[in-house]
Amino acid sequence: MKLYLLRHCGTDCNKKHVLMGHSLDPKINRHGKLEAKIVSKKLSLINFDVVYSSDLLRARQTTKEIMRYQSCPVKYVKALRGKNMGIFEGKPRSAYDRYLRKGGGCGTNRRIPGGESHEDTFKRVTDFLKKTYKKHKEHTVLFSSHGGANREILRYIYNIPVGKNGKLIKRVPNSSLTIIQFHKDGRHRVKIESDVKYLNLTKTK
Repeated sequence: MKLYLLRHCGTDCNKKHVLMGHSLDPKINRHGKLEAKIVSKKLSLINFDVVYSSDLLRARQTTKEIMRYQSCPVKYVKALRGKNMGIFEGKPRSAYDRYLRKGGGCGTNRRIPGGESHEDTFKRVTDFLKKTYKKHKEHTVLFSSHGGANREILRYIYNIPVGKNGKLIKRVPNSSLTIIQFHKDGRHRVKIESDVKYLNLTKTK
């Protein structure tokens, strides 16, 4: 399986460093729409066998633009959502960072109040990844999802323990593309990680 990972295009919440998670579901902004047009044209050169997309609006809008150039099935799934940030959804990332510094949410099994733990998110995303690989071993697949989901997939590929910082994983910007080649012997290879150079735009933070 050749897997393309795409993080959804930019939103105002991304620009303002506001955490979204599951319940806060903004649409992509003007800049994000431009990014979506660029990434959809880039991906139009690929004939996907199937596209799986997060069911949240910002991912669905990104996926809709991509599907203008694709004739394969598209399926919208909850499994590809990013981490459920619970009480921190709609709040600045700095508030969550302070929470972490004080020891809240540390450890793989400690859940954010009303949200998920690192282990919850990792298991949800990688369980779906494994099922997809089993079903599409000879196919070219696109996951249109979120930064958090993409990081968990990379953590799995790099065999970084859940809950570890994962410094080997690059930042996952909006509209970034990652390409992973899966192999039957389990030696899966990341060919491109979190690439945004193709955009040639001021990148959305």
